[in-house]
Amino acid sequence: MIHYHGTPLSPTRVAIRFFTGRHAMISFRHPEQVDLLAPVVQTYVVDNGAFSAWATGEPITDWQPYYKWVDDQKHHPAFEWGIIPDVINGTEDDNLALIRQWPHEKHFGVPVWHANESLDFLKLLVGEWPRVCIGSSDEFQVIGAKKWWDRISRAMDVICDASGYPKAKLHGLRMLSGKIVKKLPLNSADSTNVSLHYRDVMKRDKIPGLAAAEILGMRVENVPTAEKWEGMTQLTFPGTTESPNDKDGY
Repeated sequence: MIHYHGTPLSPTRVAIRFFTGRHAMISFRHPEQVDLLAPVVQTYVVDNGAFSAWATGEPITDWQPYYKWVDDQKHHPAFEWGIIPDVINGTEDDNLALIRQWPHEKHFGVPVWHANESLDFLKLLVGEWPRVCIGSSDEFQVIGAKKWWDRISRAMDVICDASGYPKAKLHGLRMLSGKIVKKLPLNSADSTNVSLHYRDVMKRDKIPGLAAAEILGMRVENVPTAEKWEGMTQLTFPGTTESPNDKDGY
């Protein structure tokens, strides 16, 4: 499985050394990180920045700059794909319209299925696209909760064949937790945990920033990934109704 660590990561010296030889997810909200990291990563993908923009009260309505930015990345040998724009709290029709509007080749774009959307919509995406992002939202936003697993289990029944192998490659949004990747047959997943929390580890353990980032990164990179979906019988939820859930999917 490919582990995409999210940006922005600062300062520059830590970012360059941490991402060298790794995989990055670079947000359209911080495009300057492309010039910094593209020369040193194995591969990178780009996030449309829709959630960050929506969270700040400035949702994106004109996607032409993003399309142009993706077009600029397509020629870089380390670039893989970009997340197709989606409407936060939008309808399936809203999101399908943006998916149909995608101006680039299919292998350069990945649509998002949000867990609160219908399984019929998921079936449509899996049937039409070589790769699909699985996103958590609304009542299913707590990744790792029993309610979330119930929904993902139903989604896996749509995505996978009778042997448990996905019909399209899957990317888990905010799903780099070892508790998640060892149970789901993901091709890739991402998290901003290193960027957001490495300073906490640095202060707690009194170690340099790069060492703290490495600790967080290696925590998930060494977890074996599920080869196929084995069903809900493999899952346990200690205590009551939820499994443990770390910060930002770790």
